[in-house]
Amino acid sequence: MATRPSVAVVPFGARAGRTEAGAWARQLARRLVERFADDAGLELRPVFLVAMPEASSDAGYLVFGSSPDPDLAASYAGSLGATHALTATYREDGAGRAIDLVLVDAKTRRAAATVTLDIPVDALHEAEPRAAAWLASALGVSPSVNVLAPAAASERAYAALLEAMDEEVSATLLRQSDPARADAALARALAGHLAAARADPASAAPEERILVLAAESLERGDVTQEIGALEELVSSRPRSWRAHYVLGQLRAERGDTNGAIVAFEHAHAVRALPDHDVVRLAELYANAGAVAPALAHLRRIAATSAAYGAAQELLAIVAFQRGDLGAGEEAFARAIAAGSVSWELHASHGAARHAKGETAMAAARYRDAIAAGGPAAVRLNLARVLLAAGDRMAARAELETLLATERTGEVASHARRLRLGLGAPDLERDLERAGQAALAGE
Repeated sequence: MATRPSVAVVPFGARAGRTEAGAWARQLARRLVERFADDAGLELRPVFLVAMPEASSDAGYLVFGSSPDPDLAASYAGSLGATHALTATYREDGAGRAIDLVLVDAKTRRAAATVTLDIPVDALHEAEPRAAAWLASALGVSPSVNVLAPAAASERAYAALLEAMDEEVSATLLRQSDPARADAALARALAGHLAAARADPASAAPEERILVLAAESLERGDVTQEIGALEELVSSRPRSWRAHYVLGQLRAERGDTNGAIVAFEHAHAVRALPDHDVVRLAELYANAGAVAPALAHLRRIAATSAAYGAAQELLAIVAFQRGDLGAGEEAFARAIAAGSVSWELHASHGAARHAKGETAMAAARYRDAIAAGGPAAVRLNLARVLLAAGDRMAARAELETLLATERTGEVASHARRLRLGLGAPDLERDLERAGQAALAGE
């Protein structure tokens, strides 16, 4: 059985008077790697070459382009376990523009194929598919992906895309050492991708890059400029389901509940959200105090759905919070049957029982919540319920357990206050009066 060819792609070098030519060359190589990412018969692997600046005043940390000789290119291929290496040089001179491509055989350490592709005026966007088609032909493979479709319909859009991708690299490399300059590079990257999207409204590539940058910000927990970029993107592409969806995720991460609801509803209108996301949307509605739309979304989730248990759990929590024990118990039972019971559900059940004066049942539910991983606040509520039931010894034991691990914060303060009331009620009353007097004074 023949070995599937694999190609180590060295970031392309450039010889041209304009500074952006380097970005075009480097990112054209990256685009080739991404173009073949899903191909079953050919694998392209990127070679990373990083230049570090001499001083903080230098232009920044950039992946640089290179045009190594066949022997060095073969070494790059060998380090990645690839059968071949691909190098290239983008050049401009008085005669025009071209890209010189060299395919190197890693075993013989010699050039296996070369080609020069002329780049006509306003045709930079055609260089990538032409290079991809030549590479497949030189290796004798029939690609399973479309190698002929340009990533953008014009040079203007494609150039903006490549330059924005180069700014992404700068932002990544600068993030740890120089956050301010990383943020500036990220701003330029997002602006460049938006410019590419405006120049070619049908191009998926710039939208994809914005979505990737947004997803990366979610993973880092550092959502900043991406929200504004997505808002501009959806204003120009209102039918983009993914843009609305990711915008909803980012807004939810930033605590903008109402904004997240709007974005998720727009996504839902374009294409129905998966059931687990419908539950999340309903939770956002419930957190915003909009119970009716929350319940409406939850009741549409069928019993056959994998999200049914989560939907019933949220239905029960909402019912318990509203004091509707009957509806809450019914949903609680359905959630248990579906295998979906969290500490939040037990705690909500306990709070509802406590509100009805059913302290024994409330204590049992709070203990279930603690067993399910509930936080210290749940144990504090259990202590309050036990104290309301007259079991001072059990309440004090729960408070001691809580304070053994929680030493600071609001929960710990409330626990100490409650423990003081148990041990020295007269002193606790004096402190209460003193506190009220202090608040009443000027």
